[in-house]
Amino acid sequence: MLHDEPPQPPVSAAAPAALVAAPAAKRPERMSGSAVLWVALAIFAQESVWNFYDAQVPAQLRHFVSSATVIGLIMGLDTGLGVIIQPWMGLISDRLALRRTGRWPIVVAGACVAAVPFALIPWATSLPMLMLCIFAFGLTANSFKGVTETLVSDYVAPQQRGKAQGFIKAGVSLTIIVSALISLLVVDHQPQGRLRHPADPDDRHGGPLLPLPGPPPPHGATPREHRHRPG
Repeated sequence: MLHDEPPQPPVSAAAPAALVAAPAAKRPERMSGSAVLWVALAIFAQESVWNFYDAQVPAQLRHFVSSATVIGLIMGLDTGLGVIIQPWMGLISDRLALRRTGRWPIVVAGACVAAVPFALIPWATSLPMLMLCIFAFGLTANSFKGVTETLVSDYVAPQQRGKAQGFIKAGVSLTIIVSALISLLVVDHQPQGRLRHPADPDDRHGGPLLPLPGPPPPHGATPREHRHRPG
């Protein structure tokens, strides 16, 4: 014996539309200009220091080391330190990112500590002292270098990070020009700021130590080593 199915309640015309309606698309968040500006300034300052370091320290090393290979190896010391330090500091910064202060304590503290050996490099009067300053700067500067570059991910939404990175990289590209201007205006054109060797007897300015070319001698002047040569 066949049984009839129980009657179903009538379905309104609006019900299927409600069931199949797609959720409203979420409006993307706007990029915070102030956050991008602060991150860009931090990376800009960091890269300016590194560019100036790479431009001036080799000239300082030439006072003590004549081999270009050895100078290149010493200049690559900071890269070797970065391979070891940056992943470890990145792990620590990920834990601090969950706090209210975020990763900024590592950046601020690292920059303050790294400024000390960086400022002492021009005043190094021996190769061991210079190597100590180079090692200390590479150690401390690498402790926050990678952290600074990840700050944008903490303050910018994922859908806006590509645009933010574009603005930051555009600012970072100017650091080469800035470091070159610093070398030109502070080091090359200022006798008091000219970086000389500590054993130079003509250094009466008490300035830093990196040697840079001075003005050409007057026409007809003879070199100092030939002035009193007999015959």
